[in-house]
Amino acid sequence: MSSTDLRSDLDQAFTLAAYVLGSRSDALEVVRFAVDSVPIGAESVRSEELLRLVRDIIARRGTRARPVTETLPAVWSGEETRNLPPDLADDPARTAALAGAMRRVCFTAVLHSIAETPRCAFVLRHVMGLSDETVSRILRTHAGNLATLRARARQPLEHRLGPHCEHFDPGNPCSCQGRLGLALAEGSLRETDVDPATDPAPTCTGELERLYRTLPKYTLTDDEAEPLLALLRGPASNR
Repeated sequence: MSSTDLRSDLDQAFTLAAYVLGSRSDALEVVRFAVDSVPIGAESVRSEELLRLVRDIIARRGTRARPVTETLPAVWSGEETRNLPPDLADDPARTAALAGAMRRVCFTAVLHSIAETPRCAFVLRHVMGLSDETVSRILRTHAGNLATLRARARQPLEHRLGPHCEHFDPGNPCSCQGRLGLALAEGSLRETDVDPATDPAPTCTGELERLYRTLPKYTLTDDEAEPLLALLRGPASNR
């Protein structure tokens, strides 16, 4: 397997961990554990195997569901708003990038109100776009169970986002642009949160699965990826 393919597979495993755990640092730790536990040479490593290892490690960690009130700052869902600072108000491209970051952070936080297994199933299918057959193998379950898992995921997502989020209904009260000034002033959103770049205004308003499908994939930096690639290229006895 080429280094490019391995790098792509690592990024895919990292994307799963990042959305399920909600933390880049936690996701990187899990991917490192997964790579370290691969018992075979890199020529036989498959993306699906890495995803299964990542999911198994997440399950062993005991990633509990958390209410949105614990994962999002209060200012992101309250009534208060604040104007953008002048330098940002005059920079529509930067404003759009930060609004996209707000959508990604918010949608990820809502995912955390779901139990771990249906959360993984939803991320694998609707954020990453994998087939039902692949998802069932990663989760070690029957394909017929996936509909139940997705229904368990969909209910809290619709309950939280449906009556509030502008991306479900433009008439809903919560808009990323409206909260942006307050989130920046309060410090709960930072300039560095724009990576990975996220579409601030997807056109699939009201379509839950398609809205999540527009979230971006995470990628490892070169400094993060190189030690992992070295482990995969090296003999198992050196790990």
